[in-house]
Amino acid sequence: MKRGDILHLKIESVTYGSEGIAHENGRVIFVDHTLPGEEVEVSIVKKRKDYAIARKIAIHKTSKQRIKAP
Repeated sequence: MKRGDILHLKIESVTYGSEGIAHENGRVIFVDHTLPGEEVEVSIVKKRKDYAIARKIAIHKTSKQRIKAP
C-alpha cells in the first residue's frame, strides 16, 4: 500500500473523533466522514508503519445510521 492507492473498504467501527475504521492487510485505515457498515472507495493520503489515513471518494453501500441533512 502506498500514497494514492485506491481501495474498496468496509467500515467496521468509528473513533471518538468520528473517523471510520477499516482494516486492510493487517493495517488500520482511518476514513473521515464514514459510518459502520458502509462500503467505501478511498484514496490513501498518508501511510505510517501501523496505520494509514484515507480520503473518501465514494460510498457504494450506505449505513442504516446515515441520515439526510434537512
